[in-house]
Amino acid sequence: MKNLSNLLTLLLASIILFGCDNSSKLTLNIALEGLPDSTKLVLYHYKPDDNEEKLDSTYSQNGRAAFEITAPQHPEKYYVAIPAMQQRFSFIAETGTIDFSGKLEEIDQVHAAGTPLNDKLAEYYQQQDELTASRNAIIDDFRTAQAAGDTVAMQAALNRFSEAMNKADSLTKVFIGQNTDNVLAPMLTLRTYYSDNQYTELDSLYKTFSPALANTLDYQRIKELLAKWAQLQEGAIAPDFTQTDSAGNPVALHDFRGKYLLVDFWASWCGPCLRENPNIVAAYHKYKDRNFDILGVSLDENREKWLAEIKRGGLTWHQVSDLKGWRNEVSSAYGIRSIPYSLLLDPDGKIIGKHLRGEALHEKLDEVLPE
Repeated sequence: MKNLSNLLTLLLASIILFGCDNSSKLTLNIALEGLPDSTKLVLYHYKPDDNEEKLDSTYSQNGRAAFEITAPQHPEKYYVAIPAMQQRFSFIAETGTIDFSGKLEEIDQVHAAGTPLNDKLAEYYQQQDELTASRNAIIDDFRTAQAAGDTVAMQAALNRFSEAMNKADSLTKVFIGQNTDNVLAPMLTLRTYYSDNQYTELDSLYKTFSPALANTLDYQRIKELLAKWAQLQEGAIAPDFTQTDSAGNPVALHDFRGKYLLVDFWASWCGPCLRENPNIVAAYHKYKDRNFDILGVSLDENREKWLAEIKRGGLTWHQVSDLKGWRNEVSSAYGIRSIPYSLLLDPDGKIIGKHLRGEALHEKLDEVLPE
């Protein structure tokens, strides 16, 4: 009996010592003014390929909700979704108590705080919010000057706006440089670098990140993005692909070898694309008899809207799509993060121009096309 008593004592001590260990606990306290009672909130962990892992769910009471989970071994990006409100907010999952409080209607302006990385990020967002307010005031000044026909004041406002934009850009780059040893740097880098024209700058920045971040999601995404963008530098042969046209026929990039080809990524829901389309239509009719063709790759999901815009806009060249939206297999393989986006290829499939819009497209075609 004595041995059994000693064993129970040791077991109880173990429970006290280890079962109540809070060293890796993450507590998320949410207080949102305007959040109805019994609203479901769901906690997710971001995963590769835009997937996500559902970790927990709860319901609000008196505008409040809370989650308690084991913190990840290394800080990572999590988010909470409010499905009924079609809202979500993200935070850095790390050990400690994290607070998220504000108004539901202003959830985009509310930032998590209470732990080291979340506090850092909140301070950065606050500085950016101040710069955004400054830019909005400058826009108001410009409109006032425009209404008064004061061209001097209009130009002064434009100059101030440019300075404010440069300050915001500088703030982000300095912040990234100060956090290359934690997940904040790759997270903000992905939000800042959208174009393959930024390949060299992104590659240099990526090399400054701590090797300890190598297994984090955003670090891996940047690594993959750089590999994709490396294939799109001028002088490279554009990666081949095949997608189906509106009649269901397969169309391959290599089918156009022997011609100068503009590969145009667009969508019927993309306002800037629709504004650029008349310029592309004009270029097509102007140059189509000079060994020039166009291949449109649509990031649409709705077949009817895609076909309707092709007809309405007079986009009579070859058009393909897999109707997967932003998950379009070609745009994903190319690492395209914004549209409209275009590549100009020579008859050998080599990239000789990118991001050609407006008059720049016509100038480039006049330069390279045979008379």
